[in-house]
Amino acid sequence: MNWAKANVPDAAGRRWLAFRQHKNRNKDPVDLVIPILPQLESVLGASRRLARSEP
Repeated sequence: MNWAKANVPDAAGRRWLAFRQHKNRNKDPVDLVIPILPQLESVLGASRRLARSEP
Protein backbone atom coordinates (compact mmCIF):
# COMPACT_ATOMS: atom_id res chain seq x y z
CA MET A 1 0.00 0.00 0.00
CA ASN A 2 1.21 3.46 -0.82
CA TRP A 3 0.35 5.46 2.33
CA ALA A 4 1.39 8.76 0.74
CA LYS A 5 -1.32 8.44 -1.92
CA ALA A 6 -3.95 7.77 0.73
CA ASN A 7 -3.84 11.40 1.91
CA VAL A 8 -4.11 12.93 -1.56
CA PRO A 9 -7.60 13.84 -2.83
CA ASP A 10 -8.78 11.75 -5.75
CA ALA A 11 -10.16 13.11 -9.03
CA ALA A 12 -13.54 13.78 -7.38
CA GLY A 13 -11.86 15.80 -4.60
CA ARG A 14 -12.53 13.24 -1.86
CA ARG A 15 -9.96 12.61 0.84
CA TRP A 16 -9.20 9.14 2.18
CA LEU A 17 -8.42 7.76 5.62
CA ALA A 18 -5.72 5.06 5.66
CA PHE A 19 -4.80 2.93 8.64
CA ARG A 20 -3.62 -0.54 9.67
CA GLN A 21 -5.97 -2.54 11.86
CA HIS A 22 -4.38 -3.22 15.23
CA LYS A 23 -5.60 -6.80 15.63
CA ASN A 24 -3.30 -9.37 14.01
CA ARG A 25 -0.88 -6.63 12.90
CA ASN A 26 2.22 -8.81 13.36
CA LYS A 27 0.98 -11.97 11.62
CA ASP A 28 -1.33 -10.85 8.86
CA PRO A 29 -1.86 -7.08 8.90
CA VAL A 30 -4.94 -5.61 7.27
CA ASP A 31 -4.61 -2.15 5.75
CA LEU A 32 -7.79 -0.16 5.17
CA VAL A 33 -8.29 2.87 2.98
CA ILE A 34 -11.76 4.38 3.24
CA PRO A 35 -13.22 7.64 1.94
CA ILE A 36 -13.90 10.49 4.38
CA LEU A 37 -17.59 11.25 3.95
CA PRO A 38 -18.68 14.88 3.48
CA GLN A 39 -20.49 14.81 6.84
CA LEU A 40 -17.30 13.77 8.65
CA GLU A 41 -15.31 16.37 6.69
CA SER A 42 -17.66 19.12 7.89
CA VAL A 43 -17.46 17.96 11.53
CA LEU A 44 -13.65 17.87 11.35
CA GLY A 45 -13.61 21.37 9.86
CA ALA A 46 -15.92 22.71 12.57
CA SER A 47 -13.80 21.09 15.29
CA ARG A 48 -10.64 22.58 13.79
CA ARG A 49 -12.19 26.07 13.69
CA LEU A 50 -13.44 25.72 17.27
CA ALA A 51 -10.01 24.61 18.52
CA ARG A 52 -8.36 27.64 16.88
CA SER A 53 -10.81 30.09 18.40
CA GLU A 54 -10.33 28.91 22.02
CA PRO A 55 -7.55 30.65 23.99
